[in-house]
Amino acid sequence: MIEVDVVILGCGWAGILAAYRLAKHNVTVLCLEKEQKPGGLLRTEHYRGFVIDTGGSHVIFSKDEQVLSALLGLLGANVVRNVRSSFIDLKGKLVPYPIETGLYVLPPEDRFEAVKSFLEAMLSRYKDFEPKNLLEWIYFTYGSWIAKNYLEPYNKKFGRGL
Repeated sequence: MIEVDVVILGCGWAGILAAYRLAKHNVTVLCLEKEQKPGGLLRTEHYRGFVIDTGGSHVIFSKDEQVLSALLGLLGANVVRNVRSSFIDLKGKLVPYPIETGLYVLPPEDRFEAVKSFLEAMLSRYKDFEPKNLLEWIYFTYGSWIAKNYLEPYNKKFGRGL
C-alpha cells in the first residue's frame, strides 16, 4: 500500500501543475486519471499527417506570464510553437478564422450580404430589444448572413440547443 498526502482526481493541466507544485514542497501526491494519457482537455492528436490540438489549447496562449511559464516549464524541451492556421469551411471555401476578418475569400455577393446584414444588425441595436436566447443574440450581434451560414450551423453541430 502506498501512503500519500494528497490525491488529485484528473491529470489535466490543473491536476498536473497542482501535483508538481505540491511535490516540490515534499508532499506525496497521487494523481489519478481515467484516460490513457494525461493532459485533460489539452491534448494533441495526430491524424492523416496533421497535428491537431483538440481542445483547451487556448490556455497555452495565456497572457499571464507566471501561469504560462509554469505550464511550459513542465514540458522542458518538448514544446512546439506553431503559427495559428485555422479555417472555416463555408460554402466550399476555406475562410480564415476568425470569420469577421476572413470574409475576403468569399465571392463578392456573399461578402456584400455578410457585411450588409452585419450593418443592419448594428443599426438594429438602437431599438429596444433584448435577445432572449443564444440564437437571437447571434442574429442580433452578427447579422443574418453570418448567423445563418456559420454560427447557427456551428452551434447546432455542437449541440448547443438553438
